[in-house]
Amino acid sequence: MLKRFACTILMIVSLYCGAQEMEWSNPRKLKGSATFTYIMGEGDNGVYLLRYRNRFFSRQIILERYREKLGYADSRTLRLKKARLLSAELINNELVLIKSQYQREEAYNELKVQKFDENIELLTESIPICRSRIADYYDKGDFKLEYDKTKSRLLVTYSEKSQDDKRILHVRCFQRSTWKEIYSKSIKLSMPYADYSLTGLSFENGENAFLLIGNNGRSKKREQLPFTSYNLFHFRLSDSLVEDYALNDTSLYVTQPEMNYNRSKNELLVTGLYSNQSPESFSGYYTLHFSTADTIMRYYLTPFNKDLIRMLKTDRSELAQEELEDMTLIKVLPTSDGGTVIISEKSSISTEEDVININGIPQAMARNIYNFGDVLVMSIDSVGKAKWNYVINKNQSSMNDAGYYSSIAIANTRSNIYIIYNDQMRNNGDVLQYTINNDGEVSYKILIRSEEDYVSVIPGEAKQIAYNKLLLPTNKDRRFALLKLIYPN
Repeated sequence: MLKRFACTILMIVSLYCGAQEMEWSNPRKLKGSATFTYIMGEGDNGVYLLRYRNRFFSRQIILERYREKLGYADSRTLRLKKARLLSAELINNELVLIKSQYQREEAYNELKVQKFDENIELLTESIPICRSRIADYYDKGDFKLEYDKTKSRLLVTYSEKSQDDKRILHVRCFQRSTWKEIYSKSIKLSMPYADYSLTGLSFENGENAFLLIGNNGRSKKREQLPFTSYNLFHFRLSDSLVEDYALNDTSLYVTQPEMNYNRSKNELLVTGLYSNQSPESFSGYYTLHFSTADTIMRYYLTPFNKDLIRMLKTDRSELAQEELEDMTLIKVLPTSDGGTVIISEKSSISTEEDVININGIPQAMARNIYNFGDVLVMSIDSVGKAKWNYVINKNQSSMNDAGYYSSIAIANTRSNIYIIYNDQMRNNGDVLQYTINNDGEVSYKILIRSEEDYVSVIPGEAKQIAYNKLLLPTNKDRRFALLKLIYPN
């Protein structure tokens, strides 16, 4: 009897230790128009958020602090005036804000740094670190920023217009403790000024800077569809080496490329969708591996099999096509064996127009409909071979909200991937969570039931703040609330 009792206690303790924890903040009615949320991170004194009114981070922002158990602590309003916020990070319990400010008198955009302490009190006034000449009156600058993994160095890139209508690309590195420049390199790109786009930036180890640069043009096929070709630029800070590599040739279309760094293998990964037919359809996944040790580059193609393509086609008119459409790359997770787990989603935007009479005068009214469908999770090994895949069936649709409550939130720990989304949004549905382990085994559960509270998570604002913690902004009974999910290791 005693032995059976001990076993029962052990099982209860084991279940409790392995269970997922949930912590809620008190719901708050937000005042003013700064209703969007950016999560900066969690420090010794709590969780820090940034609120803003539009995606340009201009005019006014609000810094907020929540205590460890998500009790609201305090806030501070910052007026940006003629500046735009480019970066907001919590580093060593300090809030580091970087903004771009237009200087009308000398016609340039200036990059400035400002710091606050853990109580949101000002530590340093704005410190200028670099500037960029404007190309025309409307040029707001194209500064891009990336910290290394220790956040001790900051990489800054920006471009300027040359006299012959080309791009001059500047790459600079600063020591964060002093904001002194420790590296500077400028190169002139061969493409026309208007065709340039910077798609990605990686500075993981603080020594190798990678830039993914697009050249906007048209496809070589008869249809002449708009298409962007990509080159990977490698800047090595130790000896000023600069190399560039083309991601594709004329027979291969690579779209939506995303850079990630595999720390266990010291490799840069570039992952995207590819097609042999059109830049508007997809045959499978493209994965490029670049070793920083020997600067060897290799890429692999992982085609979707016919059964998978058939499963992901929701429209009967698509069944005759050989490739997929309306796929969006959501997340790429490097694995310790050199492979990747790739998460993609079916998504599209459609427009409907109606003619309505206002005071007897017909007027056209357009509605944007945002559709978010099935989610594909696929594991690929180090040589591009598919190991397993799983399709999560869902159907989300909304109107004129940019899909604010649609799509998915993702967290990953050492053992599992967690995917969270709002189910049946039009009918006050539940919040669901799927759990996928390293072997592709899947389970799911209702994370939040709609009978208890009407809750919608905001996937685009979620952020993983620790190796096993996900912070989710939510709409809880028409009020703002934070939800912290703490997962087992």
